[in-house]
Amino acid sequence: MADPIETVAPDDSGSVTLRRYEYQVHVAAQAILEMLADEPVRHVTCEHIEDVIVARSSEGQTKGGLFWDFQQIKTRDTTTPWALTDVLAKGPLKSLWRTYGAVKDQALSYGLTAGLEGYLDPADALVTALAHGGGADNERCLKRVTAHLKADVKEVSAFLGPWSVFGNCPDARTSSCATPPSSTSSARP
Repeated sequence: MADPIETVAPDDSGSVTLRRYEYQVHVAAQAILEMLADEPVRHVTCEHIEDVIVARSSEGQTKGGLFWDFQQIKTRDTTTPWALTDVLAKGPLKSLWRTYGAVKDQALSYGLTAGLEGYLDPADALVTALAHGGGADNERCLKRVTAHLKADVKEVSAFLGPWSVFGNCPDARTSSCATPPSSTSSARP
């Protein structure tokens, strides 16, 4: 009797799809491990509103003391660093823009995070401004994001307030490779 594991699959697209979700699984798994280790993570949800939502307890926050981090996770095959052009092309801003529209009036403390597999291009001032929470303060960055979203500049400026971008690590708040603002500075009451 032949072992079916040794049979060449007529369609191996599932393996390719699974590899695309691997980084997203790492992000969610790290948050779940934090929760199990009695860290401030209280809730992890996958594939609802965003790729990953992590709720952390945080004293002084609204709605039961939770800070909600809505994370859009992106991967790619290339090993070159992420520039703003790449971030715009991969689409995390459009997804997070929709999330912003859904949660902005709900009196939540929240952040919007683009988790990018790989690292950010330190020579790209626009992606660096976005990563450090200064996308709304950088005129060129704000103009590019506004054009990309086809939206009002004042609304995009407000949208960029609770934003962070991190690369090459599942949780920006615990890794030295990350450059986003702390969760308290990106909180929206």
